[in-house]
Amino acid sequence: LLPERNGDTDTARFPLVIFLPGAGERGNGLEKLKKHGPPMVAMKDHGFPFVLAAPQCPPAGWWEPDEVIALTRHLIKTLQIDPKRVHLTGLSMGGFGTWACLAKEPKLYASGVPICGGGDPNNAPILKDIPIWAFHGEKDEVVGVIKTREMEEAILKAGGLKFRSTYYPNEAHESWIPAYENPALFAWMMLQTR
Repeated sequence: LLPERNGDTDTARFPLVIFLPGAGERGNGLEKLKKHGPPMVAMKDHGFPFVLAAPQCPPAGWWEPDEVIALTRHLIKTLQIDPKRVHLTGLSMGGFGTWACLAKEPKLYASGVPICGGGDPNNAPILKDIPIWAFHGEKDEVVGVIKTREMEEAILKAGGLKFRSTYYPNEAHESWIPAYENPALFAWMMLQTR
């Protein structure tokens, strides 16, 4: 999805948000991608001031960091993207993918928003300087909230000053619903730059 031009010139550069969906959206039907997250919000005529890309993972696949990074670079090269304002977010399986991509290529993304996912706490020294806002439901029985808490603890211990978290005490796995419905999330993303 591309933002409205509003008189912008052909040389205008836009922020890019890449959304990595969860396992339930894998497959070959692009309609699945509109079920959750930024694509669903965009379908409600949100008017995002950024380019939104939502790739679909193959039916039995998992988000591979090298593939997501290659897609990111391709989008920067072929669209009018500001390379200093590229953001990555994902839910559940996409949350795991977000953590993995940020750790593999920390200088590519201006911010990361993993929701109900988990990463490798050993990557905290790599992640500590990236603006990250993580979300998780306290009652999540699919991906335990401990996954985000471990990442938070490791990043803070490594000296990370750009990490923030939101824990929903009454939410289970679908903590992405209140997270992506919060306009402050997208406003925060747009404030981040490399």
